[in-house]
Amino acid sequence: MIEKLELFNFRCYDYKKIDLKTGINIIVGDNASGKSSLIEAIHVLGTCKSFRTHLDKDMIMFDKDFYSIFATVRDKSITLSYLNGEKKINIDNNYVKTLSKYIGTLNVVLFSPEDLNIIKGEPKNRRKFIDVCLSQIDKEYLETLIDYNKILKERNELLKKIEFDGRNLEKNDDILLELYTDKLIEKAYVIVLKRKEFLEQINDEVDHKMKLMKEDEKVSLIYKPSVELINIGEEKTEVSIFKKGILIETECIEIGGKNIDRDICYIYDISRKQAVYLKEKFALASKRNASTSWNEDVLTNNEENIKINQYEISEIICSRIKEILDLTKKQINLLTKMEISYIIITGGCSQVNDFDLVANEIFGHEMQIYKVNEIGCRHNKYSSVLGMIKYYHEKLTFRNKLAYTVDEKQQEELINFRKSNNSSVLGKIYEYFFDN
Repeated sequence: MIEKLELFNFRCYDYKKIDLKTGINIIVGDNASGKSSLIEAIHVLGTCKSFRTHLDKDMIMFDKDFYSIFATVRDKSITLSYLNGEKKINIDNNYVKTLSKYIGTLNVVLFSPEDLNIIKGEPKNRRKFIDVCLSQIDKEYLETLIDYNKILKERNELLKKIEFDGRNLEKNDDILLELYTDKLIEKAYVIVLKRKEFLEQINDEVDHKMKLMKEDEKVSLIYKPSVELINIGEEKTEVSIFKKGILIETECIEIGGKNIDRDICYIYDISRKQAVYLKEKFALASKRNASTSWNEDVLTNNEENIKINQYEISEIICSRIKEILDLTKKQINLLTKMEISYIIITGGCSQVNDFDLVANEIFGHEMQIYKVNEIGCRHNKYSSVLGMIKYYHEKLTFRNKLAYTVDEKQQEELINFRKSNNSSVLGKIYEYFFDN
């Protein structure tokens, strides 16, 4: 336990020293006197993060340039300081190089009014709670979680680099993307397994506490991860929920990528062909990186030459994509209350440059975007089906298993049929899809 706590330039305290006793310590004071700041300092000392802000600079006292927290914990001297955007930790005057080596030195559990969102709020609140608890007691979990977030970030950066139409996809990028995806699946598997084990371990304690309040009641915590597939088609957006590889819920929303094209056509009075070109080759899905000085010359339906600004057209696209993704998020909440492990987004709309920035804003970092060229789809209308096939394939590949929709005999019949029937309608269709 903490025996002594000292704060320097932390929140409302220029300096504060507290000696804590063994057992329960109760902090009493007037409103806005700094009680929450003391709790926050202890939380920062244990997890290196605040429960009130994501920015360390917010915890620095006004008109100061650093904060420092000192504590004596089980005869160890711990100092955590923040200066010039850098956080440093020392244990007995020895510098700790990485936060992952420090986490677990002081275990803390916080309960605040906002923690009711763990039960009432979105699944990401429950994931965050489990992550904070597990990271303090399981070094392997913490390192795996850090690796997962790092790989996810690098994979998303690579997706930004790759040409969205797939025609200029470099071989090295293709191989690297596959390596990132494989590693991501590997790390995600460990994370899901450990979360499940964690809940199983604490179930006995949860049940025991429940019986103290009500003897005839039994309660248990069950980890139920699921996968969501969103396919943004031309006219409709499909939302599908999978559980253990089985499609359990699906719904269609009457809005799709064509709505974006219509917006551009209407505002600029141009053809749909021009609108699609501007959407895919010139504009961005997020206005965050759009240029206010880059213009494209376009001929209107009335044969009038106009200049279309990248920022303005990106603002139009961003607004409509946000509407589509907000509607899908609401639909997910209507379809299921289960934990969503990750979200796969497919469809032509997802190929607009910087789409991932908007998706991250709406869903957070648990989503993944699969490009149409990546899943081998010739037309966007089939991307949802092939997205499902890819999901099953990766699931089986990870378990070193193979699955086919036809057996060897049927494969042979298809090959022979193809060779002898290329002049038939079916043969020509087969030739179109597999020879072009």
